[in-house]
Amino acid sequence: MRPRALGFGVCAVLFALGGSSSAADLERLEATVSTPTHPEAREIRVLRKDGVDHLDAQEIAFLVRAARSLRADAGVMEMRVGDHRVVLRAGSPFVTLDDATRNLGAPVFWFEGRLAAPISLLTDVLDPLVPERAAWDRKLLSLRLDSSAPNVTSVTYLTEEDRTRIEVKTTRELPALVEEAFTKSRRIVLRIPGGVLDPNLVGTFPGVGLVESLRASQSTDLATLEFRLGPAADAFDGVDRPAATRLVLRVREAASEAPPDTLFERDDERASFDDERAREDDAPIPFGAPRSIHTVVLDPGHGGSDAGGVSARGEREKDLSLSIARRVRDALSQRAPEIDVRLTREDDRFVPNEERRRFTSQIGADLLVSIHCDGWFDARRRGFSVATWGRPAIDPYRDLPSAAVRVGEVRRDEDLLAEALSTELDRALTIPNRGRRVAELDVLEGLRMPAILIECGTLTNAEDRKLLVSEGFQERLAESIAEGILAFRGDLGASSSASEEEVDE
Repeated sequence: MRPRALGFGVCAVLFALGGSSSAADLERLEATVSTPTHPEAREIRVLRKDGVDHLDAQEIAFLVRAARSLRADAGVMEMRVGDHRVVLRAGSPFVTLDDATRNLGAPVFWFEGRLAAPISLLTDVLDPLVPERAAWDRKLLSLRLDSSAPNVTSVTYLTEEDRTRIEVKTTRELPALVEEAFTKSRRIVLRIPGGVLDPNLVGTFPGVGLVESLRASQSTDLATLEFRLGPAADAFDGVDRPAATRLVLRVREAASEAPPDTLFERDDERASFDDERAREDDAPIPFGAPRSIHTVVLDPGHGGSDAGGVSARGEREKDLSLSIARRVRDALSQRAPEIDVRLTREDDRFVPNEERRRFTSQIGADLLVSIHCDGWFDARRRGFSVATWGRPAIDPYRDLPSAAVRVGEVRRDEDLLAEALSTELDRALTIPNRGRRVAELDVLEGLRMPAILIECGTLTNAEDRKLLVSEGFQERLAESIAEGILAFRGDLGASSSASEEEVDE
C-alpha cells in the first residue's frame, strides 16, 4: 500500500501547486512530428488550452536532446541545452534561460502527472539554441524540425544577346514561388519555403546584365530573393528547373525603339516627348490606384499584464508600442485630418487579440497597422520588419514534384500596404531592414481589410534600444508610418529625409 499512498501524495502536492488542469478544460489533439534524423512523421499528443497549444515538456526536451530533471514536489523542470540552463515552473507563463526571463504567452500546467508547456517553448525559446529550426503548423497540426544548415547556396547570372538567365542553386529540391511584378517597380521575387540562405547571400548586391540588383533576406522558414531589373528589361521570360537543385529564371531585353526621326516630324515634338518621359521616370512609384481610406486603426501591441519584450534596462515593449502608436495618430491626423484614426487601446491595459480584431471590423476600418518592438536572444540581431498574415503559397512541409514552381502576378492590398510602409521606413531610417515576412499572426487573422504588423526595431539590441526609447526616433518612425499609409492611399508626395542621427541621446 505504500506505493499507492505515495502516488496519491504526489498528486495532491501537484494540485496544491496550481497549474493543474482537468480533462474538461482541454482539447486533446492528434498531431505529427518529424525531424532530420526521423523524417517519417510520427504521432504526438497536443493539448489545446485557452486557445494555446501545449506539448509534453519531456517530449520537447527529447526533441532538442536536452538533459532534464524534474522536482515534482516544487513543480519545477530544469533542462540543459548545451551550455544553457532552462527552467520551467508549473503555473507560470515565464521560463528562465540562463539569467534572462521569457514570457511563453501561457502558463505551464500539470496534466495526468506530466508538465505541459506551450509550444512556444520549443519554437521561440529553444529554437535559437539548437542546430535545427522548429516550425509548428497549427492548422495542419504538424511539428517539423529542419536542419538550419544553408540549403540555398549560390546565385549566378548568364548574359545572352537579348536576355539574362538567373540561376539559383540549392543543396536539395525545394519548392518555389515566383512573383512577376513588371509594373514600374520592375522586379521579380523568388520565395523559397524552407529555404536557408548561405550567410554570404544575405544582403543587397549588384546584378549583372538586365538585373540591376539582388536583395536577399531570410525569415524563420522562408528565403526571399528580390531581383530589381534595369530599364532595358522588357519581360519575365519564364522559369525552368533543369535539375532538382537548380532553378533558372529568364529575363528578356526590350526591343529597340525606332529612331526619333521616324517618330517625330519636328524637333519640338521630340523634345516634348522626352520631357514627358523624364517626368514619368522621376515620379514616385505608386502602390496601385488611389484608394478611399476613411478610417485607420493603429494597434499598440501587448498591454496590461502582457508586457511584451523587455530590454536589458527594463524598457517594456507595451509602453513603447503605445507611445509610437500615439505619435503615428498625431502625424497622420496632421497630414490627413479627414482620416479617422483609432487605437485599439489608449492606455496600459490588456486587450485580447480577438477583441482587437472585433473592434477593427465593427468600426469598418479601411486598414490596420499593428505596432510592436521585436526581441531576440541573440543581442546582435537588430532591425525592423513588416509582416502580413498568411502562409507560404506552397506548403514547405509537403512533398512536391520536381516541377513544383508556381508563377503568379496577383498582389493583394496587404502586400502593397506592406511594401509602401517598408519602403518609407527603409528610406527614412538607417537601422537594418530585415525585410518582409508572412506569418500566422493572431491579431491579423480573418480581417477583411489590409492589415500588417510592424516590428519597429529590436528592443533586445543595444543600438536599436537606444533609438526606440528616443523621442526623436519615435517621431521619425511615426512620420514614416504615416507617409507609408498615405503612399498606399495614393498620396505620392516626397517624404522627409531626416535620419535618426538627429534623435535625442
